[in-house]
Amino acid sequence: MAKTKPKKTRARVGRHLRSLPIPPRLLVSGVPGAGKSYFLKWLSREQGYRTLHVDDSADVPSVNSILSPAMRARIAEAKAAARRLGEKIAIEYGFPPDSARDHVEALRAAGFDAWWFHSDNYTEAFRAYIKGKENVPGAAEDFHSQVDKIIAHWPSLQRLFKARMIMSLNGSVHLKPEVIWGLILRAQRKAPRKTP
Repeated sequence: MAKTKPKKTRARVGRHLRSLPIPPRLLVSGVPGAGKSYFLKWLSREQGYRTLHVDDSADVPSVNSILSPAMRARIAEAKAAARRLGEKIAIEYGFPPDSARDHVEALRAAGFDAWWFHSDNYTEAFRAYIKGKENVPGAAEDFHSQVDKIIAHWPSLQRLFKARMIMSLNGSVHLKPEVIWGLILRAQRKAPRKTP
């Protein structure tokens, strides 16, 4: 039995992934430390996406208009705001779990494909989250507060994200961005979303 050389396999997988429809807008949320920022950096560098973190959105009125509570009632305006941002944009948004449904539905209506990055190990997620933030006051408390809210609202988050959940931190290992991207593209192929 002949072995397939890894280089040829990677090239074949790369061609396959390039043939799949690319989601134009992504919303990435989830457990702190699960690799959201890591994935978005890769997405920007390798796929040419414009990436925004909710904290960065202060200078981007279009993002603010999508995320504001008033905009949730005006889906048509949210769609127009998303169009102004361009085709390839990804937002990392750690919204409060108790209002997740409103935010995710407004962003989905604006053409965003919403994904949840999860971890089966909160200790490792904490280590990843706190790395580089050791001297940031309140960082540990912020992590624990976010996780407590996620746990309290877990059933509703599961219903909200359904098949759009990725175990991005499994034990102590983050999934490679290329693997996550492949999962997103395959899901996109199975259930294509219309761009507004």
